[in-house]
Amino acid sequence: MELEKELKSEIDFMLNELLKGNYCSDNKENTELRNKSIRICKALNLIKHSNSGKQYELTEKAVLVLNDGGIEKYLLNDKKEKDLDSNIKDLTLKKLRFEQFPAKFWWLILIIAGVVSILTTWINNQISN
Repeated sequence: MELEKELKSEIDFMLNELLKGNYCSDNKENTELRNKSIRICKALNLIKHSNSGKQYELTEKAVLVLNDGGIEKYLLNDKKEKDLDSNIKDLTLKKLRFEQFPAKFWWLILIIAGVVSILTTWINNQISN
């Protein structure tokens, strides 16, 4: 789901206002855009209810969003990080499978080595005779 530009701006504005010490709460005076931005911020754990329970305050994650330069950059960085983690897991699994091949088929390697040894001995005996 891609957030609209207007919604991203509203989220950034709301987080900056909370950082400055202003308040944000659920009330009937909020615009639909503000209510939607509050829902998204709660879903992303960027805001939480304050001790009073009626207003919101920033979480540590919201400070990271502000530090990244806004919600758009934060979401982009988060996506890149998840992609990187996924790539690392895939590469690790491929490497483990490749490294496990000799361990799983050690008996096959022994059989091949034995057959080569027997054939070499037999060929040498045939040449000697």
